[in-house]
Amino acid sequence: MLQNELVYTLGQDKAQTSRAVAELVDAELITRERTGSGMLIDLSSKGKSIFESMSKLILARNTRLLAGLDKKEKEALLRALDRLTENARVLLDLELRTTEGGTP
Repeated sequence: MLQNELVYTLGQDKAQTSRAVAELVDAELITRERTGSGMLIDLSSKGKSIFESMSKLILARNTRLLAGLDKKEKEALLRALDRLTENARVLLDLELRTTEGGTP
């Protein structure tokens, strides 16, 4: 992912994200490479290994959290979460434009 996309996805300040990325590079969890499109961020082999082990734990936890919900309930929950995520992105865009000197 490009670092600018990461900033947007996380909803964080560019400088804050840059510092976090630098720390993760130092910890050898991610790699950073300048491309024509910007700074490309990727997981290192160490980062991928940790991600894979965490993914298994997350999947098990999600399975327990969704236990007892039927298919329709799960689908409704996912639609609601998608709507909340989209609303949050719109609010974030509005806030970013306001703090960067633009008018909402």
